[in-house]
Amino acid sequence: MASHHHAVFVAIDDNHRAWYEMLVPFILSLRSTGYDGHVVAIDGGLSERKRALLREAGVHLAPASPDHDLSYGRYLEVARICAGNPSLEKVALYDADIWFCSNVFDLFEHVREDKLYVCRDPVFCSFIYEPLIGPRREENTRRVFDDVVARYGGALQAGLVAGPPSAWAAFAASLEAHAGRIGTDFRRQFGIDSTFLHLWAAEHEVGLLPETQNLISKRGITESYPPGQLEPIWMASGDAVRALHLCGDVRYYDRWRYYTNHRDHALREGARFALSSPDQGPLPPTHPIHSDGATDLLAAAGLRIADLTAEIRDEAAFGVFRAAAGLFIHASGNHRIVLEATRDLPALQIHMSSPTGFPSPIHRSVTVAGQVFDNASTLATRLNVTLARASAIDLWAESLGGQLCETTWIVADDPRLKL
Repeated sequence: MASHHHAVFVAIDDNHRAWYEMLVPFILSLRSTGYDGHVVAIDGGLSERKRALLREAGVHLAPASPDHDLSYGRYLEVARICAGNPSLEKVALYDADIWFCSNVFDLFEHVREDKLYVCRDPVFCSFIYEPLIGPRREENTRRVFDDVVARYGGALQAGLVAGPPSAWAAFAASLEAHAGRIGTDFRRQFGIDSTFLHLWAAEHEVGLLPETQNLISKRGITESYPPGQLEPIWMASGDAVRALHLCGDVRYYDRWRYYTNHRDHALREGARFALSSPDQGPLPPTHPIHSDGATDLLAAAGLRIADLTAEIRDEAAFGVFRAAAGLFIHASGNHRIVLEATRDLPALQIHMSSPTGFPSPIHRSVTVAGQVFDNASTLATRLNVTLARASAIDLWAESLGGQLCETTWIVADDPRLKL
């Protein structure tokens, strides 16, 4: 089937973090699979700047209707666009927090019949039935839980729904009816899109896709490295993972994050989606990093700031504090910090890390005496260094312009706390 008969949809609002951490990896990784069909972003209120960047990248834009929440309204938009584009034969709607970790895109090979196709979910989450209220609550709970489990062996994943336009049209008609009963049978809250999908699946046959097409990490992931290959092949249920769904609890886990595994490609090709320049400049003398308190903490550790530049002066966030594990320096955005030793420091341990629940820089390194130590795809990277008086440590963090990733540098000088 010709690729112009296919379309991949993704919905996104104007959330700054979602742009960098969801949509950019989604688009970059999808294009790396060789998929050359239509890519459509359902626009839930994007800024004009973001719309322009997407158009320049060859992504079609479809405005989301203000009459429905984007969570389930995106399904209605897919059906509407299919109805207006009769050349489409197979389409898929993905959650934005999915990226494609294979160079093969074979989703539509699994879409063979006139029905919707989804993956099973390893967990039956409470948000599937929590939106149910009203006099039909018990009946609907039985449908979304008992009936769906009996028919499909478990919960269904709403992060990927695929099918022909006729199936989308029938699904949309059901959704319109459900949406009209919000406040009567349904509570407007997170998960209502999954509720509507389960109600549909309880009464209509849906096809089950291989879970590797939308893998939830709780199912379990193994990895292997073929000879001469630096990037891992991730496997689940005996098959290579096609698309990895980074739900909120693992969204910034470096081992599975797109940016960590495709660093150079992300920095090179992702630059076209950057919302601001990555250029750096010196922080003003009035910034808290130059305060007496920060200076005193550094001095007590035998260090001083010899040079410091940051990406966005007004938004640059730097802080220094002391804890049992050592001296903590926290920074947001792209930056370079040069620390000079004010005395001999024979046994230091430098940690490159990021706070849990926040994205780490795409590239992070420490340079000591001309030797560069890069970050690895782990939560933290440690190295032991020896500094002579007047020698320096160069701490450097890089991401896309405006991405504002978070970095925590830890200088541990207590040998009892070293790992």
